[in-house]
Amino acid sequence: MSVIAKLKDLLAEALPPAAGPEGMSLPRPSGKYMRGGRGVTFAGWKPALREAQDDIGEAWDDAAARVNDLLHNSGWLAGALEQCVANTVGTGLQLKALPENETFGMTPAQASDWAKTVERRFELWARNAQECDIQGLRTFGQMQAAAFRSWLITGEILAELPWRKRPWNRYGTKVRLLPPHRLSRKTESMRRLINGVYTDADGMPVGYRAIRKDLFKHDVEYDVRARDAAGRLRVIHIFEGAPGTHRGISPLVPALQVARQFDQLADATLMAAIVQTLFAVTITSDEPTEQVLQGLLTPQEQAQMLAQGISPMEAYIEMVAGYGGALSGRIKRCGTRGNIPPGASRSAFVCYPQL
Repeated sequence: MSVIAKLKDLLAEALPPAAGPEGMSLPRPSGKYMRGGRGVTFAGWKPALREAQDDIGEAWDDAAARVNDLLHNSGWLAGALEQCVANTVGTGLQLKALPENETFGMTPAQASDWAKTVERRFELWARNAQECDIQGLRTFGQMQAAAFRSWLITGEILAELPWRKRPWNRYGTKVRLLPPHRLSRKTESMRRLINGVYTDADGMPVGYRAIRKDLFKHDVEYDVRARDAAGRLRVIHIFEGAPGTHRGISPLVPALQVARQFDQLADATLMAAIVQTLFAVTITSDEPTEQVLQGLLTPQEQAQMLAQGISPMEAYIEMVAGYGGALSGRIKRCGTRGNIPPGASRSAFVCYPQL
């Protein structure tokens, strides 16, 4: 036992407990974080503390799918995303070359000329889809917007940098954007594979396990090295995360529950408003049912009934079914339409008023 521990024990024995009323001992004063875990707030709040990569690997598929579904079906959230893309990317990020004059041994005039030349050549490459996109479909600005959308949905940007110089190309550097879900989520500790990312002993990514579709639309996994023999990047994998993570997750995940609840509330409010507009009326009559139902039809519907050779009941069912699909015009006559037989009160059917 250390000297400090012995001193603490001696002091604890020497200090008598605080005395309360009638000789009752009181608890010693103490100061602890979160009140020592007591109370209503913290007593039942005991989340597990795990590695961030484990949490991401477990929730990645569901998180990406739910964010993607919200953007497909929520107009206000999709509009917010497009506005965010417009504010961040716009028509595309521009290159602003600022060479180090002293490092490269250039005069200010030479550096200015060099910067203008590089910027012009970059514009020639970036604004021509045949030069920058391996598929020849998007300019560099359009690829930036697509990559930013991918980051908002999945928390990651994934792309390949193949070298392909076609006869009509001036440059060989190309970009192939890939959806991040094409990156495997498998983990194999013995091979240092963490959620589809191969790492070396230091944790540096050295390869990736990707997924592609074969001719029969089946998923086929294959490995891709992160760099070529010359050290040039072959794969770009951009994400944000805590130390020790190798995959990202959508920044919209914390808002998923609120966004889903908002959509459900909007649907429930609309349905409640529709239900409140329904009303029903009951017929009481000594006349036969066929005559009562025939009295609910307009002259045009009665003529159509005779032409088709159907019964008044069938014509009435078609008439009621038509209220759900054609609400304009006919609904306004709902309470007074037709010739109700004498002695009958109002009708026994449900009307959907005009919305």
